[in-house]
Amino acid sequence: YFDSRVILGANTLNNPLPDGGGKIAQGGPYCSNVPRTFLNENTCQISRDDDACSARRYRYDSSSAIPVPLTEATIRRLHELSGRYIYVITGLPVDQSHSPCTPERESRWLDTEKSQDNCPNTPGINAATIETLEGKLRYSSWGTKKIKRTWFTYDDGECDVDNAKTIGMQIFADDKCWKHVHPDLYDVYEMDYWTRPNTHPGNAAAALAGNPHPIKKWWDIS
Repeated sequence: YFDSRVILGANTLNNPLPDGGGKIAQGGPYCSNVPRTFLNENTCQISRDDDACSARRYRYDSSSAIPVPLTEATIRRLHELSGRYIYVITGLPVDQSHSPCTPERESRWLDTEKSQDNCPNTPGINAATIETLEGKLRYSSWGTKKIKRTWFTYDDGECDVDNAKTIGMQIFADDKCWKHVHPDLYDVYEMDYWTRPNTHPGNAAAALAGNPHPIKKWWDIS
């Protein structure tokens, strides 16, 4: 029996399908990429195709997910293995952020590594707001040792969302000195799309001026 709706693609050990069928499956259950095993380890390849999909067990089954700490060494290794341009985002101004008292919004906090004696709470913020945010930081398990994330709700207590001093504030909580930072600070992004010639006018302008590519240069020059 032949079904004309079936799209066949060569996908052998020696000639694997570059995207695993991702362009057709769109990341769904018919992705033909598989995990590396003893059966294919000698011919297993990393896919660099933009449409590449992943094996279903890793995409949908959280029980088989493996956490990968995105340290500087890990990010460098990912770049070396994949050739992708992967960056940690820094330098985001907190004054373009929102108050940590804003309901239903994530806030991010950075451990400044200051002692309690050198970490006075930001002045001009009422005691109830300080107490509420101390509690949010104390009981938050969302983040890393260096970064904590909090999520404020209407039921969390008094918090002065209209006080601009809460943006970028400093507070001592959970035995650490925390500074409110931009909610996207230290996020990690794969930036290959922005390395293409026509995805941003700055790319073409840099090429015409004989300057390094504004996205690629941070890896290529180093």
